[in-house]
Amino acid sequence: LADAISFLKGKEGKYTVVVAHDVLEHVPKEDVFTFLELIYGALKREGIFIIRVPNMSNPFSLDSRYRDFTHETGFTEKSLYQILSNVGFRGIEISSTIIRKDSFRKRVRRALVDLLHKCLYVRNNGRD
Repeated sequence: LADAISFLKGKEGKYTVVVAHDVLEHVPKEDVFTFLELIYGALKREGIFIIRVPNMSNPFSLDSRYRDFTHETGFTEKSLYQILSNVGFRGIEISSTIIRKDSFRKRVRRALVDLLHKCLYVRNNGRD
């Protein structure tokens, strides 16, 4: 166990893959850029960074931002893309979490989220 920022210092080009599942939203906003820069620097030239954060553009998971007192910052697809590209990441792919087919509740939730996103898209006429 270590502070991630301290741990990553001096690790330039060391890792092929870095995974940060449900981590970034806990990093203080003033440290997010530094944290991601250190991850970017710690990756080998063809390295991969896999990140998962609660999606704040999803109204069904809005409570994710405040569910855990240690959450510092919320991210949408656009804000996550923005900061990753500003750090230097390229080939950024953002997708939703895969939901197992074995859960009826999860399938219904996913269908409702997809329907809501389509309604919002139509309402905005496809504008970003």
